[in-house]
Amino acid sequence: MRSSKQFTARRLVRAAAMVILPLFLSSCAVGPNYQRPKVNTPAAYRGAEGPSQQASLADLARWEVFKDETLTGLVKTALTNNYDVGIAVTRVEQEREMVAEARAQYFPAVDYKTQLTAGRNQFQFSPSSGTTDVTGFLAALASASWEIDLWGRIRRLNEAARAQYLSTDEVRRGVLLTVMSDTSQAYFQYLGLQLQLAIARNNAHAFGESRKLFEEKLQGGVASLLPVSRATADEAAAAAQIPELERQIAVTENEMSVLLGKNPGPIETNANLLGETLPPEVPAGLPSALLERRPDVLSAEQTVHYANAQIGVATAAFFPQIGLTAFAGKISSPLSAATAGFTNAWSAGTNLSGPIFEGGRLRAQKRQAIAAWRQATLQYQQSALSAF
Repeated sequence: MRSSKQFTARRLVRAAAMVILPLFLSSCAVGPNYQRPKVNTPAAYRGAEGPSQQASLADLARWEVFKDETLTGLVKTALTNNYDVGIAVTRVEQEREMVAEARAQYFPAVDYKTQLTAGRNQFQFSPSSGTTDVTGFLAALASASWEIDLWGRIRRLNEAARAQYLSTDEVRRGVLLTVMSDTSQAYFQYLGLQLQLAIARNNAHAFGESRKLFEEKLQGGVASLLPVSRATADEAAAAAQIPELERQIAVTENEMSVLLGKNPGPIETNANLLGETLPPEVPAGLPSALLERRPDVLSAEQTVHYANAQIGVATAAFFPQIGLTAFAGKISSPLSAATAGFTNAWSAGTNLSGPIFEGGRLRAQKRQAIAAWRQATLQYQQSALSAF
């Protein structure tokens, strides 16, 4: 009795070890772990006046920089309706679902299958036996399969998917900042053109009044033709600026309409450029903090992370994949489902598959992944250098 209990205990320990050991080993992942590439960060920006400070203009909200309700409304409209923003958001949504798809590989896949077949085999039964030669088969099964992530292939796939998602999200942030910047610049350019147009019209009107005055003096014989000619030329020069300014205003309105996600048309605003207040001087911040702030640099870094994880995926392809499979269900005897009923069926097992000869394909894939990582690293360092 005691030996039987000891045998049962040993079986339980072995079974637990078979379950726990793969889970423990799955915590290890082949391939290099990610490390941020080194970048030579300057102590201060070139041309900066005074020592660098921790504060930065990027830490402030747009409404704290330009106290203009019209501009704030335009920027909000652009962030809501701009098509580039919408496209960037949908790309992020796609990558988010790619992360969910990659995460699903951690869990078993459970499927179902039903099958109904009928056939005839004249060679199986003889006419004298009195047995029909028509056979049937009916089955209803549920199956499950699970890959044990012994070498971290699934973990690296999830790491790559998450890095790709974060890179796309940083691109979205970059699009938001670009739309905000372009809208603000177009807005102030629009106000500037409106002011120039008003000045040109006032100048044309003033030169016209001067021309009339000199013409009256000329008719009265108290002035020569020269002042009249000069006033006429000045009036014509001022009037010639008006059509070009009106054209530039129309172009700017079209650009703003595209940013706002609406059909081209006039922009309604009562603001005046002379009434705008200049934003206060805000320090640019530390160069080292730029790597944690700029979306293009952060996106490039996540691309490096993605490429690094792909090296692990390519490395894991050299190792065998271990899977667990099982199914259970009901199967009928030939044409006896209505009489004899169904019989139970189940099966459980494990499988191991791996490469033996691939003609150098796996090595080429790994070298390709390493080259892609090097390229992403250089692009990240270039983005950081351009930012400084």
